[in-house]
Amino acid sequence: MFQILLKHLVASRAGVKAGRVEGARGYHDIVRYPDARRVPGLLLFRWDAPLFFANAGLFRTKVLATIAESTTPVHWINISAAAVSNIDTTAADMLEDLEHELHDAGIQLSFSAMKGPAKDKLRRYGLYDGFDARGAFYYTIDEAVADYLQTERVDWVDWEQQRGSPTRAAGPSSSAEATDAPESPLTW
Repeated sequence: MFQILLKHLVASRAGVKAGRVEGARGYHDIVRYPDARRVPGLLLFRWDAPLFFANAGLFRTKVLATIAESTTPVHWINISAAAVSNIDTTAADMLEDLEHELHDAGIQLSFSAMKGPAKDKLRRYGLYDGFDARGAFYYTIDEAVADYLQTERVDWVDWEQQRGSPTRAAGPSSSAEATDAPESPLTW
């Protein structure tokens, strides 16, 4: 049973790149929504699993591959970490090494929506203060995007900033599924 659970956690489709779908709130998987707009120089990457010894290498590989595959130079990568419920020592070591590697390449690593227990683990491992001093934690993806746009002085207008833009939920565009109700910024 443990082997099945471990295989699921390691091999799950955890690394998802995201962009903005015209008329849909939140940030969405660019594989499901290939027309999603991406913020130039900012990669939004969602990780849907705990970070631990069995998938820490996979996480690192996927982050670096996402950067390498980018069609524009990358200045920041924001990890949507809402599903990261645990970080073990192997993953903490990997995050520390990855942050140094990205910093040396001129890329800022940040996290959005990371839950308290995961941050507590980073504190316990002595990493939280270093990440926090660099402004690496955001409550939402929207906050991370806004900070990136301001800090890097990127001229990018989101559809929600344009007056008169209709809103709908991401997914099939049928009137039964359309909504004006607020949607979580973590929608993919």
